[in-house]
Amino acid sequence: MSRTASKPAQNVPYYTPAQEPPAGTPYNPAETPTLFTPLTIRGVTLNHRLTVSPMCMYSESAPLPLGHLVIRRGSQPRQES
Repeated sequence: MSRTASKPAQNVPYYTPAQEPPAGTPYNPAETPTLFTPLTIRGVTLNHRLTVSPMCMYSESAPLPLGHLVIRRGSQPRQES
């Protein structure tokens, strides 16, 4: 059985094979869509412009569950131990 040796990626705290060019490198950098270009806001640089909003299910004014969560929890049967 023959094994193919792969070089490890540099500056990574775990093993992952090195890729040339690195994953995510655009084929033609001059045509990179704006969505994937770095954006700096107040000194913080984002590598791209994809974001995910917080998925908080609590109200902003009080750290209490919203009505639909109370109803959902109340409709679930209790598990007796």
